[in-house]
Amino acid sequence: MKRKTISSIDPSTGKEWRKFELPTAEEVKACIDRAHKAYLHNRSVPLQERIKKVLNIADILEKRKQECAELMAKEMGKPVKFGVLEVNEVIGIMKHKASVAEFALEPKTLHPCNKKAYSILQPTGIHFCVHPWNFPFWTVMNTFTASLLSGMSVIEKPSHGIPQCAYLVEEIVKQAGFDQNEYQVCMVESSMIELVISDKRVTGVSITGSTSAGKNVGMLAGKYVKPVLLELGGSDAFVVLEDADLKKAITQAAIGRLANSGQVCVAAKRMIVHEKVYDKFVAGLVEEVKRWKVGNPLNPDTFMGPLARMDLFEIVRKQVKESVEAGAKVAYGDLEQLKGPRAADKGNFFHPMVLTDIPKGAPARDGIFIDGLNANR
Repeated sequence: MKRKTISSIDPSTGKEWRKFELPTAEEVKACIDRAHKAYLHNRSVPLQERIKKVLNIADILEKRKQECAELMAKEMGKPVKFGVLEVNEVIGIMKHKASVAEFALEPKTLHPCNKKAYSILQPTGIHFCVHPWNFPFWTVMNTFTASLLSGMSVIEKPSHGIPQCAYLVEEIVKQAGFDQNEYQVCMVESSMIELVISDKRVTGVSITGSTSAGKNVGMLAGKYVKPVLLELGGSDAFVVLEDADLKKAITQAAIGRLANSGQVCVAAKRMIVHEKVYDKFVAGLVEEVKRWKVGNPLNPDTFMGPLARMDLFEIVRKQVKESVEAGAKVAYGDLEQLKGPRAADKGNFFHPMVLTDIPKGAPARDGIFIDGLNANR
């Protein structure tokens, strides 16, 4: 039988880098077997040694920072300057969690007057993590650090859009000393997620992703009575009141909406502006958006690269097109990019647009996940 594969595709050119085979059910079970053995090993390792390994990860990231940033640029379109910032953030997280690990894991007395009442945190098994593509290093490494420090093992199911980033993270973790399968990448298909969660040796589940994905994972965790952490998408409002510092508000609105090409779950997806400052805000926002250079994510001067995948480009193109057809006004932006499907070899570049007076029922009214800015009175 022919194996299922996924492809690593350059979002700037549409070219395929390489293919990766997806694991069979037997290979997923073997991954769980290795993770369980790794858990039994890691929980017996002294905490100070686990702390040292986490600090080693931070040191390796410092040395390989540019490599990580360039891979993000090539595989999911993040401008390299922002990739460096992401890795710097991860380094800070590693160092912080390592510094508080002893305090966090030591027994805590619950009632000073009763020394027999206390709480203690202990490793319980395998932590199964599901992550998206928009922050290939930050979301993943922020999640697994505490689990490895506590003595658990981790199986990571990354987005199928960033396999090379995922395997680079695994390589770095092993290089740091977690080399007994304490951390494994497993490109599990969605249809096999239940196979992992149902295993008794998997004792914790977490997901960062869409609401629909969170519902599915949450239901499975509930079905098998597993602790679960859901970090899901939203539709965050950026509210500008009459007495706001408009210059600051305009700058922060653009950053909050356009950073990472808008591919952020907590981005400022919709802007609600007091009618007395509405016109000034929109005019200033248009000028600010013009400053955001769109282009090759490997160029250090680029502020916005391509969207991570062609299907994401098509989603935002259709949403903006439908909103304009419904009556939304275009204060800034290229209407030509709304016409027809984009040829893959042109890259997934969607130049930012500013929409105003968006009618109820239009897709942009509640916010678009990518880089369309909307402002409502």
